[in-house]
Amino acid sequence: MKEEETLGGIGFIGAGKVGFALGKYLSDHGERLTGYYSRTYESANQAATFTNSLSFKSLSDLVESSDTLFITVPDREISGVWDCMKEAADLKGKTVIHTSGACDIALFSGIKDTGAYGFSLHPLCAVSDRCHSHETLSTAIFTIEKDDSLDSVYISKANAIKKAFSNAESEVIELRSEDKTLYHAAAVVASNMMVGLSYMSEQMLKRVGFTDDAAKKALIPLLRGTVDNICRQGSVKALTGPVERNDSMTVSKHLTKLNEQESDVYKDLTRKLIEIGKLRHPEDDYSGMEELL
Repeated sequence: MKEEETLGGIGFIGAGKVGFALGKYLSDHGERLTGYYSRTYESANQAATFTNSLSFKSLSDLVESSDTLFITVPDREISGVWDCMKEAADLKGKTVIHTSGACDIALFSGIKDTGAYGFSLHPLCAVSDRCHSHETLSTAIFTIEKDDSLDSVYISKANAIKKAFSNAESEVIELRSEDKTLYHAAAVVASNMMVGLSYMSEQMLKRVGFTDDAAKKALIPLLRGTVDNICRQGSVKALTGPVERNDSMTVSKHLTKLNEQESDVYKDLTRKLIEIGKLRHPEDDYSGMEELL
């Protein structure tokens, strides 16, 4: 029987938040880490200590010592790191993975000539710090992007990646390369844009007399309650407020108090909420509210 492909020894190029978190997560779930190489040896040494692995002073030594290589650097640096890897050591048979949610595997230019196999793997969660984010990864869905190669070795390596994360009780969803940008935009809408909406709400509360601290404190139970409802029931059933009630009068009054920028955001999102309202209450006529917008 053919031996099942595994990740083997795992090396990390980049010792920032993602490198720390992903290395600790895999190590805690039984994967073998070779260690870290980073722009500064101090950073590599800190990550190695945190994950009980080794720190490397040269990129070539890390590459030669590892079967699987995670590139955990900012998106703008991935191509440069890849170019350095091609010059540093023989990559034949290596599995190379970058962790960008926005960029696809086309960043690995000329990879077939090196004999390496390229993938991208991205955790759909916010990795906010080096020492605790590995705990968040246990609840995250990961997405893996791979090409449509029918090469049996490539398929075997893809399965090894999925198996490693499955062993860690993570769900891995496959993405086509052409879908990466839309996927990442969806993540930005759910995470970063929510921050923008929270900030906009804080500014509106300050205009009616709230201090900075009071505005933030006032929104916490509202934000948490909304997120909890979405998690428990899904987006459609979590909808409340004037759109869910088909209350055009209240929406109209809101619009009279918003500045131009706020009004544009409010209108755009209200149109999306009307879509949800129609799903919740297909018997209701939202034409009046749509005309108002």
